[in-house]
Amino acid sequence: MRCWSTDVYLSFFAGYSSWLPGIFAKISSKPHFIILGGTDCCAFPSFGYGNFQKKMMSRFTSTSLKMATHLVPVDQSLIESENSFVKEIYPKQGYKIFCPQAKAPVTIINIGYDPEKFYCSKPKIKNSFLTMAQMNWANYYRKGIDLLFEMANRFPDCSFTLVGHNPAMQFVTVPENLKLIPFIPYEQIRDLYSAHEFYLQLSIMEGFPSAPCEAMLCECIPIVSNVAALPVIVGDTGFILDKKDFDLLEQLIKTALQSDRENLRIKARERIISKYPKNLREKLVELIKFKSN
Repeated sequence: MRCWSTDVYLSFFAGYSSWLPGIFAKISSKPHFIILGGTDCCAFPSFGYGNFQKKMMSRFTSTSLKMATHLVPVDQSLIESENSFVKEIYPKQGYKIFCPQAKAPVTIINIGYDPEKFYCSKPKIKNSFLTMAQMNWANYYRKGIDLLFEMANRFPDCSFTLVGHNPAMQFVTVPENLKLIPFIPYEQIRDLYSAHEFYLQLSIMEGFPSAPCEAMLCECIPIVSNVAALPVIVGDTGFILDKKDFDLLEQLIKTALQSDRENLRIKARERIISKYPKNLREKLVELIKFKSN
């Protein structure tokens, strides 16, 4: 069996899929690295999100974390953090909160992005806002789509676009200035980012989301929730919503519409290029080589 001839085991996300590699690694005395991405480090029972709010998934996740020889979260917040954006049963999040027995060494490695692949390729539509989300009813709240719908109603002179819409989801009403688009081929995403002035990422929970980073490379001005890596990604190049509140978001968008957009667009792209270069993930290869020798 190939599993016995494997030198290193690598799992992306802890959970069901990391449990068996963890067992094989343990039996064969081989290292097992787990990249932690977000859902494997949290619990949000109010909308059914996170490995640790599901009994069986929690067991497999915890066992995997305890067996791992090295943990590689994509952001510091996935170790231990406090989510003040919404009131939840578990205000503290991170794998250490739910599995304090996990004692493996930790190395944080962010995701890197290619500025030659993502750049502003077409003119911006004035006062346009974009959000991307894999739509289901849990993500409707987790990704802040309820906020998006409300802002479309409050800003009738602006245009809003949601990519990732599930046609099976039926809404009572959809604002006329909100366009719902199913998933599109990845090759078309750059042009979609480029056509919009602002990118909205108003999630209740994230790890290290790629969409706002790609959008910023395409010179979108980010408007994000104060959650996980988002405030660090954005820095001073966009706008941060401290709490999930319709009125606070309305004021934030008004401020964004009055901002120096040209300057912020340039700063947003430069920030991703400088902080999250495309070769950043090579650190994972270096880590595996170093720890496996």
